[in-house]
Amino acid sequence: MIVYMTQGQKTVLSRITVEGLPLHYLSVGRGYFARRRALHCLRQLYDSGVRRCICADVYLLSLAKQVDITSYPVLPLRLALLGSLLDILCPGGLQNAAAVLRCGPGGEETARAALMVLARRARYVQLDMEDPAALAAELLKGHEYETLNLTDYTIGAYGQNLPGDGLDTVIGAMKQADTIVIGSPLYWHNICGSVRNMLDRFYGKVEDGELSGRKLYFVFQGAAPEKWMLEKAEYTMSRFARMYGMEYVGMATNKAEAKKLSEKI
Repeated sequence: MIVYMTQGQKTVLSRITVEGLPLHYLSVGRGYFARRRALHCLRQLYDSGVRRCICADVYLLSLAKQVDITSYPVLPLRLALLGSLLDILCPGGLQNAAAVLRCGPGGEETARAALMVLARRARYVQLDMEDPAALAAELLKGHEYETLNLTDYTIGAYGQNLPGDGLDTVIGAMKQADTIVIGSPLYWHNICGSVRNMLDRFYGKVEDGELSGRKLYFVFQGAAPEKWMLEKAEYTMSRFARMYGMEYVGMATNKAEAKKLSEKI
């Protein structure tokens, strides 16, 4: 039997049946103890004879490896089944249809593979390569603005004292603005490290309410993020805005949302 392993709110092992095929389903929660429990579940499965695992998240591959279960990333399987899935969902075909395939940072190779499947069925296919900078440009269209790429500045983790620290420059630019847009790609199910470092470093360096009177927008882009990932990131940003006195206006995860949010600027 095979175990299907994916990220979830908590670690739970159950059994499911897909098209008559019985599977063990292991949902792995976040945190040290959740992963410990997942390892315990995998050892039980190994003892019962399970030797193969399909992982929905790449970072889970290492868990299966620790108990000598051969693991396979789910993405190639999804691509292999994409054609059959389209035939089921669209039995009449897509000859007169137009399809838009959206892709986040790092997903270009997979998107192009999926594009080949769609191109054999749809009359017109468009590959939309979105990124946080493009969403910010859509959000701020018609307005003059300055762009600061955090990766161009030395901003260490909280507690570090690195030479040439650039956080004061970033904070100074934010104080001069009346509208602030923070953008981040989705890395490892969360806000990227450069943005996270900046948020952490505000503590103790910027007084509560010091950015009052300003509006904060958040653009967050990733390949097929799950609902909990978006909710977690937006909670962080809205809490950050409230702590330093800003009005949190909202989050955009695609061009349509960015265009709608731009009406509030």
